[in-house]
Amino acid sequence: MNFSNYIKKAFKGDLAGGVSSAIIVLPAAIGFGLATGLGAISGIIGAIFLGYFSALFGGTKTQISTPSGSMTVVIAYLVIDEVAIKGNLSSAIPFLFLVFILTGVIQIALGLSKLGDYIRYIPYPVISGFISGIGTIIVIMQINEILGVHIREYKVISTFYHYEEIVQNVDVATVFLGLFTMLIFYLVKWKFKKFSPLLVSLIISSVLAYLLNLDVVKIGNPDFTPPDFVHADLLHLDLSHWIRATVTAFSLAILGGVNSLLTSIVADRITKQTHNSNKELIGQGIGNAIAGIFGGIPGAGATATTVTNIKSGGTTRISGLISASTLTLIFFFGWDFIAEIPFSVVSALLFVIGLTLIDWDNFKSFKLIPKADVYVMLLVFVLTIFWNLLYAVMLGVFLASIQFLKKMADEVELGNSKTVIDAQADDIIKTFNNAKEFNEKVKIKTIHGPLFFG
Repeated sequence: MNFSNYIKKAFKGDLAGGVSSAIIVLPAAIGFGLATGLGAISGIIGAIFLGYFSALFGGTKTQISTPSGSMTVVIAYLVIDEVAIKGNLSSAIPFLFLVFILTGVIQIALGLSKLGDYIRYIPYPVISGFISGIGTIIVIMQINEILGVHIREYKVISTFYHYEEIVQNVDVATVFLGLFTMLIFYLVKWKFKKFSPLLVSLIISSVLAYLLNLDVVKIGNPDFTPPDFVHADLLHLDLSHWIRATVTAFSLAILGGVNSLLTSIVADRITKQTHNSNKELIGQGIGNAIAGIFGGIPGAGATATTVTNIKSGGTTRISGLISASTLTLIFFFGWDFIAEIPFSVVSALLFVIGLTLIDWDNFKSFKLIPKADVYVMLLVFVLTIFWNLLYAVMLGVFLASIQFLKKMADEVELGNSKTVIDAQADDIIKTFNNAKEFNEKVKIKTIHGPLFFG
């Protein structure tokens, strides 16, 4: 398609899709940036650079990438641990962003190694349990902010340890604003489906807080410390630091890769096109690595924003570039508004995002799902929340693989002998007037063995 034909046929749709998806990316990027402890500005920077480079080099034409919930929780834990080691956030910044750059580098390596086609074979019970665990963590970690208690240095279990402190310091105005935000979100989602419930509830609640002059904690002007790699002396880190950085980066790379490729599959189903998994990983990796250099958190392809882009008319990579460009304009010219957004509004939106991440359909279908899959999912779900995210996934994949091998061992093949069903089918076909012609044109195949979880 030449330039003039593109302007006539596709540009209008790409413009609408890019702007619409940016509207959804903005509150998510702000919220996830704040949830990591690195600030809203890191979330937006990550969304901008990832948006540009994944659109340019990725393998899915309509994919829109942004900071994601699953990666945010891993990053938040990393930030807490590193701050505890270094004593303050400024000293921890270079190491943190080194991990983010390594995340991108590992994704590029996975793509170049043609391993993108194999990530999709991670067992679904593991993915379901993990994502549901991530959603639960996000929900729990927002409770104190919605209640008006600004505690940042804690893990999920610490929310229960701080129960008395949270209850004693509940702020009525903050609670009111958080509940109002959720009310507007669901009202827009159910009654006004043409609008973004995230953006509408963000704007209305922030304007209400401003008009009522509510005394609540706000995002404020950005307190941003860019990564100073020059003076960080990262090359002299000992082996244990490099191992920790690489392991964390690998977990982020896999999480981002799975999220992106699952979103690519959704995009394929809607657009009737086929994505390139390895190229998509390379594009995501380039975007995450460059975002890390400039102080942005890593992310992945997001289903909600990608579907919004497609449904709004986006058909080419230009839609992704327009989305990132829209965020860039907001970053440079809209920060005065962003600074006035209350923390409780963002936390309320993260709360509902966390609820949407939980795989409610799977929990409702326990009676229909094989027991072994249920046990794997529940194990990963619990370990993700209360133990370690990476180990939970590794253990889940191991158990699911053992389960699959057991199924294989339990199956007994009888060479090429026909089953009872095959024999019954032959008897029925023999009663046809054109049995010989039917056998020549129709082939009946019977599948033996367990269905692979991929």
